Formats: sequence, structure tokens, C-alpha cells
Amino acid sequence: MIKVITGYTQKSIMDYVLINCSNNYCVEFPEECRHPKYSCKLVDDIIDIHKDVVIVTMAECIVNRIGYLIYKGMIDKAVFIQIEEDGSINTGEYNEEGFVKGWKIGFFTPDRISK
Repeated sequence: MIKVITGYTQKSIMDYVLINCSNNYCVEFPEECRHPKYSCKLVDDIIDIHKDVVIVTMAECIVNRIGYLIYKGMIDKAVFIQIEEDGSINTGEYNEEGFVKGWKIGFFTPDRISK
């Protein structure tokens, strides 16, 4: 199973991974220093090799890519784990159409900047 983990701080994410995902192959921030197209290609290659993997990301393109792979039938199941600013944890699963069920909307939307 694929686990996609995202959050507001790297420390909170990695604390969660170390405690809860120690037996899994983990890829940390595959989007770093890569164009979104190549980040998604890297995720495709990783999933081709490891069917049981944790992907730690803050990139919307990777979250969406996992959903696309589910929609196309290339992944059977993936869970989404979102660590909030206050340390609380929201979990959800991707549905068969590739959308995350139970995901708090607005994670990738910046707060409005006031003048």
C-alpha cells in the first residue's frame, strides 16, 4: 500500500514517519530540486519498484499523481495522512476516481494576504 504523508513542518512529518512507518521504504520530498513533471516521473518509477512505500511530500502535483495512478488502475490503494499545524492528524483514502476522501480542503491554498 502507498502512504502519502504531508504536513506543515518537516519535523512533525518525520516524527510521524519514524514512529509509525519504520518498516516501510520511505521517500522523503521527491519534489526537491525537480520540476513537477520530473517529480511525478520519479514517483512513478518508485512505485514501479516498491508497492509498499511511504511518500513524504508537500507537493500538490505528487498528491494528484497518486490519485491519477489509482484512477488508471496502476495502484490498488493509497492512504493520505495530513499532519496539521497543531500536530493533529487527519487521514483519508483515495477513492477509485483518485480523489482523497476525508481530506481537509485548503491545505495547498495560501492564506489571504491583507494589505
